[in-house]
This record gives sequence, structure tokens and C-alpha cells, in this order.
Amino acid sequence: TFEIDEASAKAQIKAYADGTLLADFWVGGFRYQNETRRGTSFLRKSGSDDVYAVDGFISMSLGQGFNGYRNNSMLRFAPAAVTQVLVEEDGQSTTYQKMAGEWITGTRIPLDSTKMAAYLTALSNFTANKFADGFQDTDPGITKRQQMRVELNDGTPPITVNCYQVPGRENHYICKS
Repeated sequence: TFEIDEASAKAQIKAYADGTLLADFWVGGFRYQNETRRGTSFLRKSGSDDVYAVDGFISMSLGQGFNGYRNNSMLRFAPAAVTQVLVEEDGQSTTYQKMAGEWITGTRIPLDSTKMAAYLTALSNFTANKFADGFQDTDPGITKRQQMRVELNDGTPPITVNCYQVPGRENHYICKS
């Protein structure tokens, strides 16, 4: 009934601290009640027959694969807080600054503020869905191709994204923020 036996449970969770098992339980089924807009997940301690109903969506967050538990956020900022964007590519840099409410380049050429706002909005919540496990930017053959630095006026430290050429693969890059 509660999908909590080993054959039908969503997952077995084991929590350790310094090699000592602290918790061992099974996460089972999930029920949602439209009237109250609340979810209930069912848990059972390993080796016990007692089933616990727990408020929340625990069951829904399991079974997504390893990458489902990773932070896939590359960039997250408030577009209105951006004061400057610096882009470096192949040794050349371009600066975009917001001065007196208007966007200009580093050489004082005015930019279309609407297009700049759309650009920043697109970047402001940028996520990635693939991960380069084991990547080290110091490995032989790794070349940094681009860097973007976003400066903000909301107390957030500047955000830097570096893009590296994947050795031997044209048009394949690894980005790190």
C-alpha cells in the first residue's frame, strides 16, 4: 500500500558520519491531496515494519539519477543589479558598462539598452545540464578561450565564467563558474 518494501521503494537512504551509520531507511510512495495542496511521503526504518507518513515531497525528489542532486546553476543574478560585463576572448577584452542608466562600451559607444536588458535576462538564470567530472583547468592541453566577468551593485561578489577549449574537439567547450 505504501510502496515501502525493498522491491518497490524509491530508494534506500544511509547516512554516515566518520564511518558510523547514523540512519538507514527506505523512502516509499507519495500521496498528494488537492484539497490541502500537501504531499505525504512514506518512510520505513530498515529492519522495522513501522511505516511513517512524513509531510513533504521527499519521494518526488528521489530517483533522478546522480546529476539530479547537483547544482546546475552556471549564473544567477538580478539583471537590474549588473553594472559591468567584461568579456575576454583570445587575449582581447570588451567592456560593457552601465553609466547613468545607459549601457556603453569601454570606448563610450552607446548600446541598445533594450537588447542589453534582454541579453542580461537570458544570462541571469543560466543552467547547464552536463558536467565534466574530473576536469582540471591546469591539465596539459587545456586552453582558456573566453572569460566573462559580471559585476553587480547589490553586494554580490563579481561572477566569473571561464570557457575552455576541449583538446582535440573543435567547437566543444567546458565552462566553469
